[in-house]
Amino acid sequence: MFSKKTMDSFSSKYEINPDTQCWEWTASYARGGYGQFFTSILDGRQWHRAHRFSYIAHKGEIPDDCVVMHTCDNPKCVNPDHLITGTQADNIKDRDGKNRGHWCKSFRAIDVRSIKDSHRSDRELASEFNCSPGHIWKIRNDRYAWVRNRAGREVL
Repeated sequence: MFSKKTMDSFSSKYEINPDTQCWEWTASYARGGYGQFFTSILDGRQWHRAHRFSYIAHKGEIPDDCVVMHTCDNPKCVNPDHLITGTQADNIKDRDGKNRGHWCKSFRAIDVRSIKDSHRSDRELASEFNCSPGHIWKIRNDRYAWVRNRAGREVL
């Protein structure tokens, strides 16, 4: 499907983790920690998310209206044995079932106030509240609509 040059280039950009068998991407990354890969001129010179490229190269086309999901929950992984397809709804259900993703909506008003008033680092608070430092930053900087109303006032 892809040229030998493209496949050789792809294979040089990951390392196998002996503990998890994940093929961990070592080249450039896009948002969200997913690898990105540029195919050779023989294959049309285009950007791919590395895990999506791996799925196509090893398993075939991605069905319409499907996403490529990681069974290992490692966005760096490009091991085709760890990649499956599903709908976005399947992906969200998988994320929620594993307590990953956007859990900040479950914060109580007192939690949001304590986060905003705290002098501790985003990383420390994220560990305490079991979410990412990015979510803490978004709460502190009023980036969630559920934290404020249209007039910009806190609603919690």
